[in-house]
Amino acid sequence: MKQIKIFLLTITFILISFVSVFAKNEVYDLNYVLQLKGGFPYTIEQYAKEQGMTLEHFLYLENHSSYSILEDDLKKIYEIRLKQIKPDSNTLMQKLVTLGKMEKYLNGDIKSPQGFISVCADLVHCRTVADFYYTLRMDYPHTEYSPDDEAIGIIRFKASNLDKCFIPFNKNLGGTYESPYPFPFTGHGFTAGGNGRWGSPEWVILEPVKLLKGSAIFELRKDGTEILRGIYDEKLKKFKRVK
Repeated sequence: MKQIKIFLLTITFILISFVSVFAKNEVYDLNYVLQLKGGFPYTIEQYAKEQGMTLEHFLYLENHSSYSILEDDLKKIYEIRLKQIKPDSNTLMQKLVTLGKMEKYLNGDIKSPQGFISVCADLVHCRTVADFYYTLRMDYPHTEYSPDDEAIGIIRFKASNLDKCFIPFNKNLGGTYESPYPFPFTGHGFTAGGNGRWGSPEWVILEPVKLLKGSAIFELRKDGTEILRGIYDEKLKKFKRVK
């Protein structure tokens, strides 16, 4: 009987320690993301109104290349884009990856993301694979993604070099970024959105991000279920697989 009590006390201690560790190191899961405020879905209507524009008109313009938007409207959408959240080391960011790429991160073959990334607060309206696919317009030429994918990987992270991020403006908006893709790349700093979904602000970083503690990889299932697959280890400088 005494041995059973000692065993139960040991198990209880282990569970308390486990909970304590995760309380100190909060994981950036969906519940965390849903608490984020001040992002695109919460502010766009007011920002459009400040430019004398309805939300409907903004969403119409958002779905076009900067080269096909009239100059007056283009100036307005440019001003609206500049008012969006600018990433810094305290900003939770996100990068979509295929399941194949996710495995490479978990195996240590890829250490950190780069390229097109998003502010998590701008994507709180996305829940499913299809939501992300159409919101971020993953239907570029030779895409590896499909709205019918059973699952994709999501990297949520904070990084110390997000000051290197820039908005991928076309040249007619003073930008220098030359996308290898035609439309649905817009060049006005917002994704076009599609199939009834709004777009969202986009960012580019040309160097690998310097990940900070708490960064994690999730597997997002088709129905919106999230499974934690990996947590970034700052000492090892790579993601550690979660069993």
